[in-house]
Amino acid sequence: MTINIQHVLGAFLGGRSLNLRILREIYGVRFIEQMPRPDALLHCMRRDGAGPAPLRLNCDNAITPYTLLSGMWQPEEFAFVQRVTAAMPAFTLVDVGANVGLFSRQCRARLPNCRRGFAYEPDLANFDLLQFNLSPFPQTDCQAVALSDMDGDAPYFLDPENSGNYSLNPAAMPAEHGTGTIRCVDARREAFRWIVDGKPIFYKSDTQGFDEKIATRLPDEVWPWVAAGIFEVWQIRKPDYPVDGLRRILDLFPNKCFLTAPEALVSTDHVIAVMTGDQGEVRDLGFWR
Repeated sequence: MTINIQHVLGAFLGGRSLNLRILREIYGVRFIEQMPRPDALLHCMRRDGAGPAPLRLNCDNAITPYTLLSGMWQPEEFAFVQRVTAAMPAFTLVDVGANVGLFSRQCRARLPNCRRGFAYEPDLANFDLLQFNLSPFPQTDCQAVALSDMDGDAPYFLDPENSGNYSLNPAAMPAEHGTGTIRCVDARREAFRWIVDGKPIFYKSDTQGFDEKIATRLPDEVWPWVAAGIFEVWQIRKPDYPVDGLRRILDLFPNKCFLTAPEALVSTDHVIAVMTGDQGEVRDLGFWR
């Protein structure tokens, strides 16, 4: 009997929610390990050169099915980073809300000028996978903390179906969600570590409605080093932050676009209007000098 791979993929996709739930809740599977194919964005070699490096994913119903089948994650974000950093001899990647490291891994694997990385992920289960997935790359600083406006412990909220939707912001959660406690560090102090080696920064923030608060907490001395970046914009209730401070940050970047329409530049006023909306929409904002 000949098995058509498309039939296999169709069967997996059609029953993925049930299949993964069975693996997770009945058999106790917590993560899935994959060897991405050589042409996949998430493919890379082990640091010692002894063959390709495996990838570990949570056994969830959101990130894992797509990544297993495609070998990549949010390719529009990678394409944006590749485009706006192409002329830089070297840059540092700052990944705030790094989850299991898929965004950082694609950049480090496919962009030779991405020389150093900082990755922040407060959920300890995600952090273990983050460290594993970024282990092939030298000069990678992974921290099991959330960036915030203070040091210390804080309540944390977890989406049971989507391991990429964990946040300090309860408004990002479904009605049925988990809770926990994570460690926070003050972003104002932490950010000075990013500029020690004098390289331009690509700043990516994906924290489910906490991005604006973190960005406006960063010191004025750091923003001139940020050459480009991505904010994930959630139109939900958010903690208080200085809107005028955010406006000043956005004005530093003459080029801004939402990644769904990367050729259409938008103004700071338009971005502020989207960021302060409450319609529940999620968009990725790219900005560069």
